[in-house]
Amino acid sequence: MEVHMRIAIIILILLLPIAWSPSCCDAVPEVEDFVPLGLHYVLDDNNVLHYVQDGTPWRLSCFILVAQGRDGMGRIVAYEGRLPFTGEGPFRPRLHLDPRLGLGTTYYVSRTLFGGNLYYFPEGWGTIPFPTVLSKGTGGSWQCIAYDRANRTWIHVVEARDFSLYMVCRAEDHTFWISPMDGPWQVHGVLSRVPDYDLWVGFWDHGLFNATLRLAGREIEFSGFFVFDRAIHRLALGIRGRSSGLPLAFSCMIIKGDDFRIFVSMAKDPSPLHLLPMEKQMKIIVDDEVFYTSSFELIDFGNPLQPSAFILIGSFHGGKIWLKGHVVAITPQNGWTVERGSWWDRGARCTWGRAYVRWSGYLIIHGRTVYLNGYSIGEFTRFSPSYFSKITPFFELN
Repeated sequence: MEVHMRIAIIILILLLPIAWSPSCCDAVPEVEDFVPLGLHYVLDDNNVLHYVQDGTPWRLSCFILVAQGRDGMGRIVAYEGRLPFTGEGPFRPRLHLDPRLGLGTTYYVSRTLFGGNLYYFPEGWGTIPFPTVLSKGTGGSWQCIAYDRANRTWIHVVEARDFSLYMVCRAEDHTFWISPMDGPWQVHGVLSRVPDYDLWVGFWDHGLFNATLRLAGREIEFSGFFVFDRAIHRLALGIRGRSSGLPLAFSCMIIKGDDFRIFVSMAKDPSPLHLLPMEKQMKIIVDDEVFYTSSFELIDFGNPLQPSAFILIGSFHGGKIWLKGHVVAITPQNGWTVERGSWWDRGARCTWGRAYVRWSGYLIIHGRTVYLNGYSIGEFTRFSPSYFSKITPFFELN
């Protein structure tokens, strides 16, 4: 890398409020965190959200809700939704459907495309009396997320051309904060197409939900666990190309069991930069105790571009953790999205995808062993250099 680029990044490190350790924040998200007007967003006269134009090189905003549950007969229904921010790429909601439901498919991608502007109504919208973000889609369709702060409840409604969904999501204590909305910024990954970093702030709210799905003439009621990803991303240096590419290489997931929650957000820099501290934080909630640590490793097994299993091992004040996870489902269903080439390695391959993982293992807390079984919803990117293009190593976990 050229000398002037290294000097610019060093200056950036000194000027930008970049996080050098886990956030360890345990606050309850406020409405101002849901939609940080004045800090990162402005609202125009038509209730359309825009980024504050203060010279910050904004990248994207996440209003992502994913959920996994079962109907009254134990059949699995999983949902992946997103409300695109103003001017950002469109999205089609997705459903994973148990074959026993008899709907003729196990992976359903909506025909409705949502995009364009993202609207915000601080006093509520329609029959919803709570602060609401709204995204419109093709054919008069719409979707929204509203926040009832007093009852710590998220309401998500989708009225698409081909299906409808109504979700009531009751958040639990101990929200996982990537970092508070006013910073410092965590480093989410190095970008694959330009020599720059993706930085982010925000939170993951989580808890239990009840939902009603109407699809193909059927009405299905199901309940389970949800994650609401409310994050804001920016570039570090502001280097833009036709496409900035994927942030590499991150692992973000929540592992849920009957009496525990484990949050993992980490990244490893596969590029020659290695100048900014990549995010690495884990939050463990068990027996009403909360532990934070950055002393852990997530080890992949299987295809390096789409792992089939993981081991999570680490230590924290008062204990240690060891978990083994096997992937049971992925998105996209036919394989993670592949991007070829990076700015430092034209023959490399990069991937993005989500995985549903079944976990088992144990915690040792204050000398006591707690055995764990649970599942996770996670999002990942991976990188494989060009010298692996012909011979790709596979290590399987039994």
